[in-house]
Amino acid sequence: MRERKASTAIGGGMSIPHGDPSFVKQSTIALVTLKEPMNWEGESVSLVFVLALRQEDKAKHRAIYQQLGLLTEQPAKQTVILQQETIKDVLNNL
Repeated sequence: MRERKASTAIGGGMSIPHGDPSFVKQSTIALVTLKEPMNWEGESVSLVFVLALRQEDKAKHRAIYQQLGLLTEQPAKQTVILQQETIKDVLNNL
């Protein structure tokens, strides 16, 4: 239903599906890296950041979205992230 309102593909090979903050008990971010890009509402997507952000953490939401927005403009960094084998390696390259 969320995608019917507006696509969560944000361009630059990324998508950020997210839940309603009022239903989230613990803020969490998961990253899905795709070996082959997929068509996500007309966008080619290889990085999917799944966001579950609590309402109480709303002050942090803007910073998270800004950082993800900056990443859409860094295709070389995205390529490095896609090549990593472990979450530790991904975090070291963000």
